[in-house]
Amino acid sequence: MTTFAWPYGDVTVAAKAVVADRFDLGRGVRDGVNAGSADRGNVQAIGLESRRLPGYELEGLMADAAARRGWLVAYGHDVMDAPTPYGCTAADLDRVIRLAKAANLEILPVGQAWARMH
Repeated sequence: MTTFAWPYGDVTVAAKAVVADRFDLGRGVRDGVNAGSADRGNVQAIGLESRRLPGYELEGLMADAAARRGWLVAYGHDVMDAPTPYGCTAADLDRVIRLAKAANLEILPVGQAWARMH
């Protein structure tokens, strides 16, 4: 394993040092696009969660990632018709994928995306 996901986004300076010794990067839960100098110990991400997705302006996020030559990390826990609060529907996931492709963003696992950035 080369990447780490902070449980519930809980991260401290001391914990970041431990994770940095063992992983290429740590993924957080702060919303946003990673571009320029991203914090490899707590990269930004968007939650593919039924409770959070309605609050995102996904088209804008995808356009911002493309314009800034950045990358957008998405995470979730389950995909089903009646998702948990931490998951999404298949239609939600399909929309995210279609929007990413429409913005000419490549879809990769986080570790592969990080390797391309460095």
